[in-house]
Amino acid sequence: MTAKTKLVLAALTTLCLTGCLDKEEIAFIGDAENILFTSQGDLLVTGGESIYRINKLSNAQGQVSYQAESLYLGEKCSFTGIAQRDNWVFSVCGKPYIRWQGWTFKAGIETRLMAANLAAQGSDGATLPLRFERITGSGTDNPLDAITLPNGLAFTPDGKLLIADSNYLGQGSVGRITLDLSGPLPRVAHFEKDWLGAQYGISTPNGVRVADNTVYLSDNNKLRRIHLDSSHNAQQLFTNAQGQLVSNMDGDNLLYQGGLTIDDIMPYCGGVALTQFAEGRLVFVAASGKSFPTAPFAFKGPSSLAIGQGPDFNGYDLLVTEKGILQDNTSTYGNQLSRIHMGIDLHAPQSCAEIAAL
Repeated sequence: MTAKTKLVLAALTTLCLTGCLDKEEIAFIGDAENILFTSQGDLLVTGGESIYRINKLSNAQGQVSYQAESLYLGEKCSFTGIAQRDNWVFSVCGKPYIRWQGWTFKAGIETRLMAANLAAQGSDGATLPLRFERITGSGTDNPLDAITLPNGLAFTPDGKLLIADSNYLGQGSVGRITLDLSGPLPRVAHFEKDWLGAQYGISTPNGVRVADNTVYLSDNNKLRRIHLDSSHNAQQLFTNAQGQLVSNMDGDNLLYQGGLTIDDIMPYCGGVALTQFAEGRLVFVAASGKSFPTAPFAFKGPSSLAIGQGPDFNGYDLLVTEKGILQDNTSTYGNQLSRIHMGIDLHAPQSCAEIAAL
């Protein structure tokens, strides 16, 4: 066994078996939800009422701390998914409403799609502060109003934006949004509400990720995988470029099932890392199907995870949002972004190869 393999084994043992995590609280984020490292290296986190950039600070003694800067100045709205395409970062939030419609009142949650331009410049050519603006209308002017509860976001290889509808009282689905980026602000050109739904056995999708032309999603306590064809479309059954028959039907797309709830997911090393919210733990599901969980309740309602990037975080950092109690934005139980100090660089190709070999 090589020294590198021993290091990998030690890190996996520390993380997945003993629960003795080297965990550090980075910043307070009320109702912390999702994580995104932008192409410029900024760390963005969605929370219950805003989107935050995590800024690193150092005092005169060289002590390091982190500050959560709000990037949204509008009315309160529950933010969830976040994703980037080109220079645009998109997020989604849900705002409860009661409307007078005809002769009756209609109540529900309005889905608001937000966008911020990483490359926005003022008249003097200086880069403007990053700010998220609403790009969908309200009521009949909002094509996303058909969504019951907006959740995870992810882009397909052809630039379509996927959005999870976590309909806990009915049939949920993953919708597909075609965006027009030709104007000063993006706009929704077309929306397919039930792009992925009951026909694939999906009932309540939450987290959505895309890797290698494959859609991964959490669905209650299930982890599902939907392969896309060469046109980046989903089919229940198709023949791929290698002449192999691919099935995306219910049962064939199930990678893992366990616990009460799976929240966010992160494809990694040919497998998928995921957060189990109610159990308070992380699980790594290897390509072989074998799973490696942390000790239960090592986290307070974990809702997302990401490997460090950019100037202030690196591959030795595993970042986790701990949501705590749903809709609670103020208590000290959860409501934070945490960092786990790993013993290996998770971005290093040799690390991934040796983990996969295990």
